[in-house]
Formats: sequence, structure tokens, C-alpha cells
Amino acid sequence: MNDLMLSSLKSYWERLRAGRIAPYRAEIDPRQFESALENMFIIEKIGENNMRIRLAGMKICEMMGMEVRGMQPGYLIDEVDRQRFERLLQVVMNEPAVVELKLEAPNRSGTYDAAMLLMPLRSDFGDINRVLGGVSGRGDLFAPPLSFMIRDVCVTPIEPSQGVEPKQPLPGFAEEQAGFAHAPVKSPQLRSIEGRRAEPPPQRRPQAPHHRRQVTARGFGAPWAPDRRGAGPMAISPDPRRPHWLATPSGRSIPHITATPGAPRKGWPPRHS
Repeated sequence: MNDLMLSSLKSYWERLRAGRIAPYRAEIDPRQFESALENMFIIEKIGENNMRIRLAGMKICEMMGMEVRGMQPGYLIDEVDRQRFERLLQVVMNEPAVVELKLEAPNRSGTYDAAMLLMPLRSDFGDINRVLGGVSGRGDLFAPPLSFMIRDVCVTPIEPSQGVEPKQPLPGFAEEQAGFAHAPVKSPQLRSIEGRRAEPPPQRRPQAPHHRRQVTARGFGAPWAPDRRGAGPMAISPDPRRPHWLATPSGRSIPHITATPGAPRKGWPPRHS
């Protein structure tokens, strides 16, 4: 390749792969080829017959007259040679191989000549599904958009050097998996816990309802009646057979009374002087 810019990009790629089939994408350092950043691009294979432009320099966008990131790579080439260009991209990734193209595009001042370089790249997982490329034109005088047609193709298969082992995936992206070791089976053990054992709350015994009998001046069972002094009703204990004292709401004590419920006592209530 006679183009100086593309030659420097290819030399950097050769040093990076170090005898392997292709370098990893994570190994690329843009600071090492700053002069080619505006003319380089990266194409990624997403699926079968499905590729997209992941990165593109400003010079390539100026040639196309638009932002080309996210577009299909076939739009870099004229519709006449678009399918041929896509087959060459498959060759770069499947063989793998380095492909050099000579391009030409009609321009106002005649024909605009350019050169393109396509080189394979590995993903972070080791498979080759990316293409590192660059486009270099003769001069900066052109009228965008340029429709490049393929004039010449050079395909160079890549062979790994003898004695060079394939490099493992990069640490940090696909770390080496540690071997599985069977852990010794331990029997379950009981652990004592300091502290007082929780006791269930005491259960309350059902209590019989209290029966309180009311008495008025007319005897047991009679309706409530106020005291003669108007201080309120009087009450006695539940068992009328036990000796007891009656207390009126006014604070006076009345001696023991024996009475039968429902039968008023003769001479009751006593008269107070």
C-alpha cells in the first residue's frame, strides 16, 4: 500500500497482533495512531448478514455528507458494488484476511481516487466479529456525498506465526474461571443461645360473674327507691343470711337485717327521729 496514513495504521495493527490471527478490540490505543483517527472506522457484525458501523472519523462523515455511525457499511460504497463490498467484509472476518481496496468516485473536478484498508479484530470474548478500517483520499477537494466504486481488490490471508499461542481473553472482560472444588460436607450443628427461656403467658381462669342483689326500703326485689332523706338507694351484700351492716349513702350504718327476697318486712323501714 502506497498511502502513508493507511500504511502506518496497518503497521500498528501488525505490532498489536504480535503473530496472532487478530488483536483484541480492547488492545487498541487511539493515541498510537492519532494521524489516522479522522479516517478510521470500526464495523461490528451483530448477526448473520447484519453489520453496523460502530465508529467513524470526521473525514469519513465529510466524504459521505452525513453521520454514518449506526448505518450499514454498504452505504460507504456505491449501490453497484455494495453487495461485493459486504462479501469482502465477510471474508475479512471469516478467513480471516486483510483486504485492500482501490476506490474511485465521480467528482466535480473529475474522478476522486481513494484507498481503503480492512483488517479483522477480536471481540472481548475472543471471536472475530469486528473490522478495523480506514479510508484515505487523494486531496481534500471533493463534493460530498461521494459514491465510491471498487476498482481493484487485494486479499491477503492471515496465518498465525509458528509457536505463537492464541492469547486468552483480556482480564476484566472475560476473567479466567477458577476450578470448582467440592467443599467438605459438614453435619449441622446446634448452637446454644444464652438467656432465659421464654415462657408462655399465664392463662386466666374464667371467673364467675358477681351477683349483687339490690334492696330498697320495701324489701328485696323491689324497684330502686331513694332513701327517705333523698340520698339514694341502699345495697346489701349478696348473702342476706350472713350478719352484716347496711350503709346508706348518707353515711349512717344500719344494724343487721334478715329478710326474705320478695317479701317486705313488717315495720320496715325504721323511722328516724
